[in-house]
Amino acid sequence: MNYIKELNGFYKFNEARPLTANVHALYNYLLHKCNTLAWPKSFTLTNTMIMATLQMPKTTLHRVRKVLLDNDIIKYTNGYREQCGTYTLIPFEQEEKQEATENARNRHGTNAKPRAKPHSAPQTGTLYKQNKKNSVTDELSLRDNSLNTNAVPIVSEEVKEQPRKELREILAGTYVWPE
Repeated sequence: MNYIKELNGFYKFNEARPLTANVHALYNYLLHKCNTLAWPKSFTLTNTMIMATLQMPKTTLHRVRKVLLDNDIIKYTNGYREQCGTYTLIPFEQEEKQEATENARNRHGTNAKPRAKPHSAPQTGTLYKQNKKNSVTDELSLRDNSLNTNAVPIVSEEVKEQPRKELREILAGTYVWPE
């Protein structure tokens, strides 16, 4: 699963079928927990933990969970007696792939394969190096001339050293203030 794709899929779904703030809170909490647990197929959570975290009464939790179940966003299995309930997130990512495949087949006939994307013109703008853990190679990314808050700009050592040099001069009393 991909956290951002799942979140975007949920909000796309919400545009078509608006959901309440409590439904958003529960889904975001479940998505966060699934991500924290390294994306297991299913995971368990106590109602008490969810109610305390989201500051939600038990009746609201049951009602909100039913909305997610009815819309096939999650699967939930009640725990037996004193056991926790089991949650399974149904990926939106697969749904998007299926929609894209179906749309392509509808446009080009049932046996046609989707066409490959045409190559786009090279993008211009600031070059950012992505912070990716567990990546064999570092990838460079261009982002439509907008600031990517998860990226680290590539800067020279001279630029990195400049603030330190100024700080040393200020502390030594030799810094000349710009006019």
